[in-house]
Amino acid sequence: PPTPTTTTTTQTTTTTIPTTTSIPLPPQCSSSATLNLTKSWRNNYSGPNLRNDDIDILLPGVTWFRFTGAAGNQLRNSCPPSGYSCGSYGGYWSDSPLPTQIVETVNITFYEKCSAGSCDDNNGAQRGRATRCSTDRGGVVYIMDVAVDTEDDAVCGMD
Repeated sequence: PPTPTTTTTTQTTTTTIPTTTSIPLPPQCSSSATLNLTKSWRNNYSGPNLRNDDIDILLPGVTWFRFTGAAGNQLRNSCPPSGYSCGSYGGYWSDSPLPTQIVETVNITFYEKCSAGSCDDNNGAQRGRATRCSTDRGGVVYIMDVAVDTEDDAVCGMD
C-alpha cells in the first residue's frame, strides 16, 4: 500500500524598507553664502520713476544671489517691457534653461535691457551660472561671471 505523505506550505513575507540618500548641497546653496534679493523694485517694470535704492554688491564670480519676498522668486525669464525696469537703467534677465535636478549647475547668459535700447540678445550679454538648491520655484541661485555696474544696472526678479 502507498505510504501517506503530508505536504506543508510555508509562506514567506518580504518587507522592503525604503532608504533615503541625502545629497550634499553645494556651498552656494547655503543661506550664509548667498545674497537674498528682497526689494520690490526688482519685480517692477513700470518705467522711468524707478531707481535702484539698494546697491547690492554682486562680485563677479564670487557672489551668489537668489530672489525672495517682494523681489519675486526667480530671475526674470524674458525682456522687461520698458526702460528703467527693475529699479535701474538696465535690467538683467535670462531666457537660458534653468537646472531641473537638485545640485545641478548650468551655464546661463544674462541679457541687459537698456533704457534707450531694445532687448537685442547681444545687448549687455554676460555669462553666469545657476544652481538648483531645492524643488521650490525659488530654489535656484545665480551668479554672474563678469562685473555689473550696480549703480546703473540690476538683476530683475519675477514671480
